[in-house]
Amino acid sequence: MSSEIDLQDLKKVIDLIISRLIEKHNIKQISLSEKQDFYWEVPTDKLYKIDEDQPQLDIGRLSDDWDLLQSILENPEHAVSLELIHVAPLLRWIGEKVGQ
Repeated sequence: MSSEIDLQDLKKVIDLIISRLIEKHNIKQISLSEKQDFYWEVPTDKLYKIDEDQPQLDIGRLSDDWDLLQSILENPEHAVSLELIHVAPLLRWIGEKVGQ
């Protein structure tokens, strides 16, 4: 197991996966349904502390994550690394939805 993540390789992998969805499977958009818009989220300060008691969960919302990320297209200077926390739930949801 590698102890480092090469960000250029990670970008390539994500680009390849999304390109395959678009080109091979002809999936260009995925609709969010109200039933699947909300998700359970582990608070950041507890996420990697598995030696502690199970944390109280928060609620996240995919449509909020997407709205926030779309604003980066209008204001690229808002593309800071912390915004990746809004990408992760969307990638997971897309993977689970398309993978069914």
